[in-house]
Amino acid sequence: LLQDDNQRVASMAMEQLLKHEKMLDETIAQYQESEDPHLRQRLHQLSSILARRRYQRNLITALKDKSITLWQGICRLNMLYDPNCGQSQIADMVASLTEECDRPLTNLSRLAAFMKKTEFTVPLHIPLDIDVYLIESVLEYRMGSSALLCALAQNLAWRNGNLATDIVLYEARFCLTDENHRLIDPVARWRVSKLENKKDIHPCSRHDVWLGILSQMFLVSVTDGNLYDMHCIGKLLTELNGDPISVLPQPLGNKKSTPRDR
Repeated sequence: LLQDDNQRVASMAMEQLLKHEKMLDETIAQYQESEDPHLRQRLHQLSSILARRRYQRNLITALKDKSITLWQGICRLNMLYDPNCGQSQIADMVASLTEECDRPLTNLSRLAAFMKKTEFTVPLHIPLDIDVYLIESVLEYRMGSSALLCALAQNLAWRNGNLATDIVLYEARFCLTDENHRLIDPVARWRVSKLENKKDIHPCSRHDVWLGILSQMFLVSVTDGNLYDMHCIGKLLTELNGDPISVLPQPLGNKKSTPRDR
């Protein structure tokens, strides 16, 4: 059926094979170098889908059991969304950025000054654009969401100055604080201020930041009408919350929407 000239027939066969991964592995191994162009192309498609599905499963496990750092999770999320982006590529971009730093980032003022000098900014009105939630694009264009920029600044501070910082929510925005209760706000052009009351902030765990990023990515995919991305990101989002994707409304899950939901 994978050799059928009718794409619809071939798609139905592919759908069934994806339900049986062991059989699919054997089929790919046996026929991936076939002389039949239809069969070869469709097996390569199946191989790509299978690899992304397994990567997604591994990422969900790592996020749920917190066996990876916040930064590693952000990088792996980028690689799931864009398989052409590799860990080494992101690492090289970060290394190139650190070369622009002419002194250790040993305090929050130096960190804020560096991020401002290198022109990392949060768009005035966050666009419904997936790029502001993907670290590769953030590093390339120096524009991103506050969550991504805080994670990047935190990573740079630790690498370049052994400076420990915490990501918090302040006035519904992701910001960074240090042990001296000072705060930098990427939305306010990396302004440094003194926290008068710790009750003004909400400390964020890795889980909180991942959920914040994934929620926004899911919103972008829904707005774009991209069903594949909706399913991929929606599964990450629900699994990280301890639920199956079936809790989402149709067509992603089994829940039927009501006028009240709308």
